[in-house]
Amino acid sequence: MDIGNIYKEQGEALQKIGNNVEAKNKFLASKKLCLLSLKMDEKNGDKSFTALICVSLANLEVKLKEYETANKYLQKALLLAKELGFKIAIRDTYSSLSDLESVKGNYKEAYNYYKNYIVYRDSVVNNEYKEKSVKLQMQYEFDKRESLVTIKQAKKDAESQRSINRQYTLIGLLLLMILIFLTITYFQWRNNQQKKKATALLQRQRDEINEQRIQLSVSITDLKTTQTQLIQSEKMASLGELTAGIAHEIQNPLNFVNNFSDVSAELVGELEEEQQRPNRDPTLEAELLGDLRENLKKISLHGGRASNIVKGMLEHARTSTGERQPTDVNALTDEYLRLAYHGHRAKDKHFTCDLITDFAPDLGQVNVVPQEIGRVLLNLFNNAFYAVSKRDNQPESTTYQPTVEVTTHHLGDHVVIRIRDNGTGIPESVKAKIFQPFFTTKPTGEGTGLGLSLSYDIVTKGHGGTLEVLSKEGEGTEFVITI
Repeated sequence: MDIGNIYKEQGEALQKIGNNVEAKNKFLASKKLCLLSLKMDEKNGDKSFTALICVSLANLEVKLKEYETANKYLQKALLLAKELGFKIAIRDTYSSLSDLESVKGNYKEAYNYYKNYIVYRDSVVNNEYKEKSVKLQMQYEFDKRESLVTIKQAKKDAESQRSINRQYTLIGLLLLMILIFLTITYFQWRNNQQKKKATALLQRQRDEINEQRIQLSVSITDLKTTQTQLIQSEKMASLGELTAGIAHEIQNPLNFVNNFSDVSAELVGELEEEQQRPNRDPTLEAELLGDLRENLKKISLHGGRASNIVKGMLEHARTSTGERQPTDVNALTDEYLRLAYHGHRAKDKHFTCDLITDFAPDLGQVNVVPQEIGRVLLNLFNNAFYAVSKRDNQPESTTYQPTVEVTTHHLGDHVVIRIRDNGTGIPESVKAKIFQPFFTTKPTGEGTGLGLSLSYDIVTKGHGGTLEVLSKEGEGTEFVITI
């Protein structure tokens, strides 16, 4: 008896038992049986079955959350399958690799593996179709030979009957021609009657269609007007949020300017008094002049800060030309984060939130339309502060600390902006709808449902990027902008 065949039969039996055990969710027991089967196949030298066993073991390791071990088995299976040209095993291996990378959160790798799986899946299906076609061709040839024998016999039997049938055929043809003539005459008369009715009906339908077309044109015009008004309303609401933030933000540098101006006035008074004394103190005068110089620098610094805020407000309010220009995305993101935060505080004096930023220092200048990207950032920041504020007002939030985190980094030749909050999150049932126009999760009167829709269009259509959302209800939300 061939020892190799014994090992092979034992390996196959162990795998079948392992599959039955796995179906009962006894993964460790199934794993042990599959490992024994693998040893049997390695002794037998059957690499094709070894590849399939490795795929089964990898799937068990994924269920046991042993992802690294699963990856090793899959890589081994892929190497053996490619060496043998075993397309079914290659297909199953790529499918399992895609599932593994998806579980690990590596969606890009999972997608690449899935594309390879599709290629080999189609290849396997094509081979099956080819085999079936060959079998059908062979069956056709066999049936063809059988039919030739039958036809020869039928010819002999039919020859005697043919002469009789000719007479009946001629009679039948004559009767058929008479019947056809009568039928054609009847149908021509009936078609004339139906054409008259159809012409009248068609005219009525045309009149109705023209009337409906006019009504539809009026409805479309009204809808476009309403849509334009709603979009303008959303933009004005966004401008209102920005204005509130700017009003609060600009107060800080103005307070510094006022305070340092008052202190400088006092220092000038002290300097004048010292100069009028008969015994002047040069050291004191120098100190007073030095303090005045420092105050003037700070006044200039905070005055410039106020000027930049006003300039940013004017840039946001100005109609966008749609032209891209080199922009410091880090500075733009930080500016709108602060403005949105102070805008929310202007509406809720008791609101506080931890702001965490991690900006890539090597991001450099990025070609974007700053007004449009600023509007996107303002919408996303306002949503984040709304979510953490809503969770903060819940009764069970005694130990809760609202937090909004913003990061920027490179991803190849793209720039990624991540905005994460620990607010109420988005329910899974509505996550797919949030970028639809006029859809909102906010109460009536608190949102137009256009903010995220406009933001999505600006990022995807205006800048050729992507806007994605990751969220878990009750834990928080993360928006990912890729430009």
